[in-house]
Parts: sequence; structure tokens; C-alpha cells
Amino acid sequence: MTEHSNSLSTPLFDILDFNFGDRRINSRANFMANTMVKNMGKSLPQIFCNPADTKGAYRFLENNLVTPEKILQPHINETIKRCKNEKVIAVLNDSTDTSYDYMECLEGLNPLHTNVDKGFRIHPSLVITEKGTPLGILFTTNYTRDSSKTPKKHRNSLPIEEKESYRWVLSYREADKLAKKLPDVQVIHIGDRENDIYECFQDAEIDVNVNQGKAYLITRSNHNRCLSDATDNTNDKLEKKLIRCPVQIEGKIILNKYRDSEHTALVAIRACEVLIKAPNTCKKKSLPPIRMNAVLVSEIDPPKGVKPLHWLLLTTLPINTPEEIMRVVSLYSKRWCIEIYFKVLKSGCKIEAIRFQSPEKIENFIAFAMILAWKSMLATYLPREYPLEPCTCMFTEIEWKLVFRKMKGLTIPFPEKPPTLKEMVDLVAMLGGYQKRKDPPGIQTVWRGITRLMDMVQGYELTQGLGLG
Repeated sequence: MTEHSNSLSTPLFDILDFNFGDRRINSRANFMANTMVKNMGKSLPQIFCNPADTKGAYRFLENNLVTPEKILQPHINETIKRCKNEKVIAVLNDSTDTSYDYMECLEGLNPLHTNVDKGFRIHPSLVITEKGTPLGILFTTNYTRDSSKTPKKHRNSLPIEEKESYRWVLSYREADKLAKKLPDVQVIHIGDRENDIYECFQDAEIDVNVNQGKAYLITRSNHNRCLSDATDNTNDKLEKKLIRCPVQIEGKIILNKYRDSEHTALVAIRACEVLIKAPNTCKKKSLPPIRMNAVLVSEIDPPKGVKPLHWLLLTTLPINTPEEIMRVVSLYSKRWCIEIYFKVLKSGCKIEAIRFQSPEKIENFIAFAMILAWKSMLATYLPREYPLEPCTCMFTEIEWKLVFRKMKGLTIPFPEKPPTLKEMVDLVAMLGGYQKRKDPPGIQTVWRGITRLMDMVQGYELTQGLGLG
């Protein structure tokens, strides 16, 4: 295995360095994490089977020493280690809401919006490689609104620390801390339109004198901001200025790759440097303008019935050449990975179907599910980036030999070397119903196959223990 891919060598089941202040609780946490990986999407009684382990799981989740931060911290530490051998990493950020409206007896959760009366808002930072392989979670913040607090001031008058949008600033600062820890790694924080926040731009502003050790930023614009370097009213707004810039690139980008809605978009791309004026509120209007780079991506002749692509991106990455401009667009297009992550959390790990009677239990379960969702994505995307690596970077010898024997039959001898990672994951996905077509297997078929593989491994271990092997 190459040194580079060794940073991504992660077995499906491993021991995390939990620290709850009690060795028994640490041991229980590892047992729960590895057992849940084998039984994604099931309830606790289905996951742990026997009453003693099920009772132990419930007690663990309600233990006062157990918090989401302590559950995720060893995983975050491992994520940082996996980043060290990468030249470029992207830190994807977004929020999703979970609803527990069906649980009438649940107290402590408040409305998030008109469609959610009881829920959490989850805001993770998912780290990926430049090609899209997930490396793990770097940071997360979960919250439910406090119904007892009503703002006494208009939200524009509140300091950023008192707004819900402060989570975006915190996530950028975590990415910036990572950039300072790993000065040889280019760290790029990527957010959608909710991340169009002036305070975040202040933290990430282009500084010609200080470049090294700072996280870069790519954000999709949500506001047609005023510019301070305008010469007249034809270029006093962000979008006005960009539309009047010449087209620098005409090219194609693939949207929603490997999904039913995949299509190739022909786009025109414009780019320029801008000086963004501070918002005209009493708290901010005296602040200096912020220097950013802007990129406008507009789709040419979109397919009938498809909403045309229109991205106005603000970034601190350089845009001096067509290659640098295309890199900004390509990196932002990877943002859909975090949408897939949310789908795995909700549809695969079924975090909205759990029936715990306290918010603390739910939060602790979600923390475990966040690790599980990452592992399921890694098993799917790692073979796409490193198809020729040996499968032993993820699967044990017993695991790959059981799959080989199941799929190839009893008469074909084992190969001298383990199969490649791509070959192995294709075989595992076929256990889950994957029909070998032009597209690689998706998360659902890969994880169904892994679940079947775990049943095979358990059966093999039981026969060995009974002396039947």
C-alpha cells in the first residue's frame, strides 16, 4: 500500500480511544460502536439481540458521563490524523433538521420551524479529499431552540454570537484551527448560501501578507452585496459587476454524479476580485470592506424542465488563471457529498425513528450514528479514489475470503494476493443486490452487502467455536 493511501487505511471495525473517565464505559462504547456498524438502521433490541446487552446500551446512553462531544472526540482525532498525508482537504458544512413530532411524551425539544415541532438542528463539518472521499467529522454542533427566550432586539442588532448563524462562524474557525495544525495541507471551508455571513468573511479575508496556515473559504452567495470599489451604478452590486465581466471559461461540469438526476451542464464562467462593503446596520456599517474573489457560473441551454445552474461563489482561493477558476467550481460541486451524508444519517441510520424518551439519549445516539454514516460512505467512495489498493486496507483476511468463496464458488482457488479494493467492494455490493453495470455501487447496496457479510463472519466464528469448521 502506498504511503498516501495508508492515511485512509481504516478497517470497518476498530477500537477508538474513548475517554469517559471509566474503563467499563470506554469498553462499552467500543462494543456499541462496532455492533451498530454491523446492524445499521435497526433498533437497539435488534442490534444487540440479548436483553443484557440491550439494557447495557440504554444505560450507556443515559449515563451522566456520556456526552455527544466525548463520543465524537476520538473519531475527530482520527479524522485529523487521516488529513495529515493529504495535500488538499475540503471541509463541507451544512445543517439538517431532525423531527420527533410523533413522540408525544418527549419533552425538552422545541419547534425549529412550521414543519418541525420537536427536533434538533444538526450542523456537522465533514472532511473530504479533493476527489470526494470522506475522511471523517471535524466538528459538529446540535441544538434545539429555547422557547423561553424571545429576542429583545431586531436580529440585525444582535451580535453574531447570539444568532443561530454563529454555527457557520464556529465551523470556519475549526477549519482554520486545522489549517494551523497542518501547515502543509491546504484546508478549504465550503458552505452553501446560509454561509454568506459577513463575520465569516472577516475571519477568512484575503491577506496578501498572511497566506500560510489559514483556511480558505468557498461560499455560495445569498445576498447581492454592495461593493465599495464601484465606479458607477452599473457595478455597485456583486452580481451586476460579474455579469458585466467577460466570459473566461466555457466548459462542462457533471452535476449529481451517479444519481438519477445526473446531467452534464454546459456553463459560462466569469470571475473577478471584489471589495465587499460592510452591511448597513448599526453594528457593522463602520467596519472596513473585505477583499474577496467572486466566480459566477451560469448554465447555457439547460435541459427542458431542469432549473438552470446559477452559482455566485465567493472565495479566498486565487482566480488568476482558468485552471484556478475551474478548481473553485470543481471544489464547490463536491458540496453534494454532505447532502449524501445527511441521507445516510436519516434513511440508513434512521436517527428520526428512534423512540428514546429524553433529548440526551437521542443526542448520544446521533453521535454514534454520525460515525456509522461516515463509515458507510467511506466503504463506498474509497474504492472510487483508490481502486487498485489491496482490500486489506478495509477488510480482514476472513472477510475477503468468505466473500470470494460465496461469490466465486468452492472450486476456484483463492488468489495469491488479496483482491483490489474495487473488486472486493463490487463483490460485497453484489451480496446487497448490486447488478454490475457501468456505474459503481451506491451506499445502500454496499451496506446491505456488508450486513450480509457480517452475518457470514458471525456464522463462521460460531462454527469454529463449535468445532464444526
